[in-house]
Amino acid sequence: MAADTICGELAAKNVVIVSGFAVGIDITSHMASVRKKRPTACVMGCGVDVIYPKPNEKYRDQVLESGGVFVSEYPPGTQPLPQNFPSRNRILAALGRAAVVFEASLKSGSLITARLASEQGRDVFVMPPADIFGSRYSGNIQLLREGAQPFYGSEDMLDLFRLGGPVDAEIRENANSIATGREAGIVWEGRAAVQTDADEKTVTRPRRKKAEKAVEDIPSVSDIPEDRLADDTDNEELTDIQRSIVAELKHGSLHADEICRRLDMDSAELMTELTELEIVGAIRSLPGKMYELYR
Repeated sequence: MAADTICGELAAKNVVIVSGFAVGIDITSHMASVRKKRPTACVMGCGVDVIYPKPNEKYRDQVLESGGVFVSEYPPGTQPLPQNFPSRNRILAALGRAAVVFEASLKSGSLITARLASEQGRDVFVMPPADIFGSRYSGNIQLLREGAQPFYGSEDMLDLFRLGGPVDAEIRENANSIATGREAGIVWEGRAAVQTDADEKTVTRPRRKKAEKAVEDIPSVSDIPEDRLADDTDNEELTDIQRSIVAELKHGSLHADEICRRLDMDSAELMTELTELEIVGAIRSLPGKMYELYR
């Protein structure tokens, strides 16, 4: 698997792999680092003491034994409710210096993470699709059309951070201001990767209370039906403002600024709400900050 090979090569070069500890690309990237006896960081959408997802429980000790950590903005005991993951994704994007997408459909949450990273001035790398007609890679094609950088191996990413390279001075300045000897890192979210370099300007707002579900009934973000909430202004899982956004989009696509104007919202708050709606599959983003319902 490309992700396993590339993550292993990056870890061998002292890149710290950071991901969401989910089944699939996430755990593959973590374990590639573990096999190189390198630390890796797992950003959770629940409390660090909560075992989730259950199939990955067997890897927790290996991560810790290799010097890795589990990180969460949620207090111990917080369950992995679906609404936790948009905040987690925003943190992953903010931590990084570059995003790398291996495989993404047009409905993939990886596109959201990559877009958030791009909006924060990060580089976005995308693996060219193995099949240009396969829906599994439709998101890769969209990102490449929008200007993402194609990559064919770890050297393409490492070149960005080489001594004297484009971001070498930036990395050194940040490293000196935070801690001596801090290493560059890469955050892998679902099928995406983001180079870590914490952005202190990104702040996640307090969560509003939503209807809770039993933990055993909660799928991972990638498993949530992508059209579950589309065009559904009565869904109890949506907040009042999210239902208002959905209502505005019922008659066609709108620019983010127009949604702000109609709902008299702060643009930063709107982007958070739009991201959450994308995660649950209610809406999708279009080029040029346009949004529409996912039909």
